[in-house]
Amino acid sequence: QDGSAIISGGITADGSVLASADVFQPATGFSSAPAMNNARAAHTCTTLQDGRILVAGGNDGQGNPVGTAEIYDPATQSWDIVSDLNDPRWGHTATLLNDGRALIAGGQDSYGPKDTLEIFDPMAVAFLPVPASLSTPRMNFAAALLPDGLLPDGLVAIMGGSNGANSLSSVDIFDPDQNTILAAAPLLAARAFLSANTLPDGTV
Repeated sequence: QDGSAIISGGITADGSVLASADVFQPATGFSSAPAMNNARAAHTCTTLQDGRILVAGGNDGQGNPVGTAEIYDPATQSWDIVSDLNDPRWGHTATLLNDGRALIAGGQDSYGPKDTLEIFDPMAVAFLPVPASLSTPRMNFAAALLPDGLLPDGLVAIMGGSNGANSLSSVDIFDPDQNTILAAAPLLAARAFLSANTLPDGTV
């Protein structure tokens, strides 16, 4: 919220997974920040409405999913451990919902892609399971919060990715009010490792 950014974890050229973190300030560049409690790569990092940063899941570098999560507080420059994910995962997405919660979707674990969903509730400081599932297990996909207006408020589009064997063109729509998954028109081309951004005019 002050224009700075936190960079956390990752994997080095020799395969080492990092717990270290840096802070980027536009005026001064990069400086060291306190390390996370757990090393992780391929995790998600989500700015919550109060400016704190939720880091969830990831890979330990040995093919094992990380189930832990922690929150960086820029005011105290510290990491606080929160409850574990219901399903350890990496290659997932985390999308901030309009009500301040964060949707964790898909990804993979040691056995392959996942179709499960869970929501981080900052009031409960916990991950709550979602009864609905994605239409297909998917990893390395993209998610975007859809604009309010023509559609019900706060829908999340979950697009493409891989099922472990093939790239996907399918699109799921998550409704946080109903905790349901709806089908949408597919992508024009199947693709994995994609990105998605909501534009000012409401298109994605």
